[in-house]
Amino acid sequence: FSNIDIIHVPKPLVISDRLIEKYDLFDELIHTFKLLCQCVSPIFVHPVGGNVFCYYELASSFGLDRPFYGLRSLGLDGECKPYTRIEDMASAYIAAIRVIQPEGSYLLGGWSMGGVIAFEMATQLQKQGQKVDLLALLDSQAPITKKQPTQINNYDAQDKVLVEFAQDIANSTGKEILNLNNLNILYTNLKKLEPEEKLDYFLEQAKMFNLLPPDVEHQQFHHLLQVFQNNIQALFNYKSKNPVNSINSINRIILFRASSSVFHNNPTLGWENFSIEPVQIINILGDHYTMLAKPNIQSLQEAMSGYLKQVD
Repeated sequence: FSNIDIIHVPKPLVISDRLIEKYDLFDELIHTFKLLCQCVSPIFVHPVGGNVFCYYELASSFGLDRPFYGLRSLGLDGECKPYTRIEDMASAYIAAIRVIQPEGSYLLGGWSMGGVIAFEMATQLQKQGQKVDLLALLDSQAPITKKQPTQINNYDAQDKVLVEFAQDIANSTGKEILNLNNLNILYTNLKKLEPEEKLDYFLEQAKMFNLLPPDVEHQQFHHLLQVFQNNIQALFNYKSKNPVNSINSINRIILFRASSSVFHNNPTLGWENFSIEPVQIINILGDHYTMLAKPNIQSLQEAMSGYLKQVD
């Protein structure tokens, strides 16, 4: 792979494997799905895993009508250290997107953690005098402070992160193999191992369950896990101090909420505390993960297209 891992949308397109050759730092940040027309492009931010493969179906669903950009985490290839603060991620990502789009208005979005980073990007862009016409949050919970447990169910932090990493990969890839029994076995076996043995055991199990390709090496796995762990910590520590302010008449925060969402505590998932205008809620078929997969992606694409047309 090059620094930008290209997802080839199944359309008759030609996509450069280097979007911006002279900006080496940003090569790793901007993952190009399509580069077609002159209309304003949605820019979506990675979730906790750091990659942007989750947006493949969404990017494909727009057909030939619109470019689509994804921002992935630094550090996935081990070429630099991943960020540990969402504020720093947002600042770096803004610098990256302004290489390809120097001025607003911007269309930002993200699924899960990606929505929180997109929110911080929107607040920073506003401080810079830039317009953000759309902030699309895909089943993202607002950054409300919670107490972080150091141990859960008698398992230490490293074991917990490894199991959460496995769950995230399994859910993202549609593999329903990590049932409660398998998770308990994984927890139990991890607890028996020394810290330096845990990663080797986990990598072996991840390959056996087809959660990771068989050719993934220990170093590659370590980079992926480090990004995941840093992103979890960054998300937990993040406290927003600058709610999005209204600049125009468009509903600034649009929450595309999974109809079978596991987050039932609040219809707006807490975002009413971060928006001056009422948060508009659009229910999308599926759960937190399947809302981005076929056939539910059509529901999301149709709903989002209406808002994109309003800002073109």
